[in-house]
Amino acid sequence: MVLSKQNVQKSILVLGATGRTGLECIRELSNHESNPLIHAFCRDASKLTTYDKALCASVIQGNAKCKRDIEMALTKSKAD
Repeated sequence: MVLSKQNVQKSILVLGATGRTGLECIRELSNHESNPLIHAFCRDASKLTTYDKALCASVIQGNAKCKRDIEMALTKSKAD
């Protein structure tokens, strides 16, 4: 059986995951019908609640202003 692109689970990296917009993105994505893998990217992972961490496939700590951290997060998350 060959899977079409529509049947492949997406992997999404949310930058600024502990901010107001980032948290809202995580929560909305967790309820989306496509059931994407959500990867939270933030400077301080301890700021994410246990509830919000549970919605994520992974939590990646880094600085969004650092190119190397972003590249590392994209590699780890395999974000689409």
